[in-house]
Amino acid sequence: MKVWTDYNGAILEVSPQAAETLNVAARSLAKRPFYLFFTGDRHLALRALDLAVRGQPETFDGLLHPREKKYIQVRVALEPAPPEAVLWTITLV
Repeated sequence: MKVWTDYNGAILEVSPQAAETLNVAARSLAKRPFYLFFTGDRHLALRALDLAVRGQPETFDGLLHPREKKYIQVRVALEPAPPEAVLWTITLV
């Protein structure tokens, strides 16, 4: 699943699979800070975001917390997505 954010982590766009996994309508996710879905692992998400903004791809493992659902173990790869975005590619582990 894929999520595109701005450099501050605010959601710009999500794949249909990401919206379904997060249990939130895609239109409702716009401008929400994506890192807030990583309860307990926010520091990892913010560190990876900072590195991706600086042009360095980064990967981390964390717990994704969908709305009103159980935590999901995921691997997240972040990479720059020009002109001013970051692509988060999430896979279940």
